[in-house]
Amino acid sequence: MNTRPLAEVRADLEAQTHRRFIKTHTPLGALPWQDGVTYLHVGRDPRDAALSWDDHLSNMDFDRLFETRAAAVGLDDLAELGMDDAPTEPPDDPALRFWAWVEGDGVSESLSGLQALVHHSRTFWRPRSGRTSTCSTRPRRATGAS
Repeated sequence: MNTRPLAEVRADLEAQTHRRFIKTHTPLGALPWQDGVTYLHVGRDPRDAALSWDDHLSNMDFDRLFETRAAAVGLDDLAELGMDDAPTEPPDDPALRFWAWVEGDGVSESLSGLQALVHHSRTFWRPRSGRTSTCSTRPRRATGAS
C-alpha cells in the first residue's frame, strides 16, 4: 500500500551508492525489468501466509492506514483496487478465517488469498532463466496454537 509519495521513495533509492536490496510485495510483471539485476522471489508455505495475513489484519489500524495513504498518494484509486472500505469483520473462529483465505471470501480476495499468492509466485516462476529470477521457499513458522 502506498504510504509514501513515489518521488520520495525514488529519491531515497537513487541516493544510495551501495548495493541495493529492495523488498516488495509486487508481482514481477509490475517491476521494471533490468538486465544485470537478480530478482529473488521468496515463496511461503500457503498456510503460513494465511496465518500471517490473519495476524496482519487483526493488528491493522485502518483509519491510520487510510490517513497515511491519503497524505502520500490520495484515495482516488481505492475502488479500482477493491479497497473502498475496510474489510468486513472476520469470523471469530480462526479455522473459518483460514478457509475464507483459501477459498476467497469476496472481500479480501483482491488483497490476499491463496489465488493471489499462487498468481504472485507464478509471475516469478515463468520467466526464470539463470540467475535472473529465482524461486525459493521458507519453512512454515511455528505457532503457539495447539
